[in-house]
Amino acid sequence: MSPILLFDNALKKVGIEIYDYNDFIILEKIGENKSGNVEKARWKSNGLNVTVKSLEFEMDLNEDIIQEFVVELQPQASSYKILQLNTKNLLNDYMPSPSTTSPKEENFLEHLKTFVQIEPNMSDLIRDEHFKLISKWINKTPPKSGIIRKILAKKKPKIKQNYDFKLLIRGSRDGFTAADFHDKCDNKGPTLIILKVKDENEILGGYNPFSWESPSEIKFYYTQKSFLCNLDVNKPENSILSRARQHESITSSKDYGPYFRGDLCMSKNFNTDCDCRCYRWYYEKSIRKSIENFSIEEYEVFQVIKSNNSINR
Repeated sequence: MSPILLFDNALKKVGIEIYDYNDFIILEKIGENKSGNVEKARWKSNGLNVTVKSLEFEMDLNEDIIQEFVVELQPQASSYKILQLNTKNLLNDYMPSPSTTSPKEENFLEHLKTFVQIEPNMSDLIRDEHFKLISKWINKTPPKSGIIRKILAKKKPKIKQNYDFKLLIRGSRDGFTAADFHDKCDNKGPTLIILKVKDENEILGGYNPFSWESPSEIKFYYTQKSFLCNLDVNKPENSILSRARQHESITSSKDYGPYFRGDLCMSKNFNTDCDCRCYRWYYEKSIRKSIENFSIEEYEVFQVIKSNNSINR
């Protein structure tokens, strides 16, 4: 079998696909690694944001080497796609016809050395480090007190739960009204809201462990598992976390967007009407210094999904 077919078949077996570089719109260079540039890009077919990283490798036209290379990639197959960078339709371009052996195949390795890894990164506002930090906050539920906490500590092993974050709505793409929000985000289970305050370098967030709804009458949810945050863009470890206190800390209403009581409330047109609010009431800390109403430059809502990669610790 042709080495090219071997390579293609081996990739497909572990769930890795080859895409063309022209399927992506490069937005900006955000860094470098030892193999080349790290770029932020938009995936044309689905509108997702991804981080594109160059990857250099050597490979002989040998079945064992091909399999070894694919095995090395397999642990990343669930979170990465592999994209051929240099030439469109590479496998077709270098595939010999049934009756002849193309001289191009001799140069296959030369053209196959440059790949890029596509790392899912669906947020325009925060980085992967922030998602990891938020996952830790979700895992760390408010402590129970007294004898109940001691009993549960003995019976339950500690589990490190990992999460996937699926983008449901982006304001600049889908709209900034309560109707837009509920159309995309109702009945999706736990969600994470990330927003940028207009004309300010502030990134705020909120976690709702319940589903958002659109009841005809306002509905309240009693929980300590909800939290708000002010995310430090450059140093995630300096971010502010504010957990819900013992109260009705979440509200659902068809007339409002994300509604964490007065501690973080989005209403009317989030982008233009300057009617979003943030002042401490039902949560532990203030996440903004100002209590003035504000508008939102951009916001994103992510469905929070438990990953299968949870481990005992």
